[in-house]
Amino acid sequence: MASQDLKRENDKLRIAHGETGGKANYIWEFSENLYFPFKKEPPEWDHVANQATGLIEVKAVFEQKKMCPLLSRQWVLCRFIAPPSETHWKNTFGTKVEYPRTGYYAPTNVELDPEVAPWDTDANGASLTDMVIGMAARDRDRTVREWNEQGEEILARSERAKDAEMDRIIDDACYIPFVDNSPHIPGKRGGSVSFGGS
Repeated sequence: MASQDLKRENDKLRIAHGETGGKANYIWEFSENLYFPFKKEPPEWDHVANQATGLIEVKAVFEQKKMCPLLSRQWVLCRFIAPPSETHWKNTFGTKVEYPRTGYYAPTNVELDPEVAPWDTDANGASLTDMVIGMAARDRDRTVREWNEQGEEILARSERAKDAEMDRIIDDACYIPFVDNSPHIPGKRGGSVSFGGS
């Protein structure tokens, strides 16, 4: 049942966001299935027959490492990354990461809590995938100016929160406990307490 549900949700993403080279631009993937090949450290080597030339070649051994090591059994929205040029890839990563000839799916910052699935629905029957598609459509329609204004507002809110916290800290440091001076008549000696100051 879950595989049919996942296929249905991934088909929704394909319809909403299209595909590149026959691969959906976005899919849901389980965090435990997201791996990328990294060269073993310290390096290990293997002898591999090249079918085209008939020669035996020495190649580095790669091992699969988890892309999301901090996630545990969670669904992650992933974006398809088309393969860059091999030269660009090697200039960026050297030989530490195997070149993805057919592209790869990279995790986004959208991950669901454990025990929550993309096909779970709300009271209105909309799945989490439907909500993600709606949010992405709203974001896609924004102009650069709107993105900049939103970023500036987030920074301004952060600054206001920091200023309010600093004011609170200063007020706490300068706090003089209230002492009841009643019945106090200014300029008259009595049993009241007064604090000196300028």
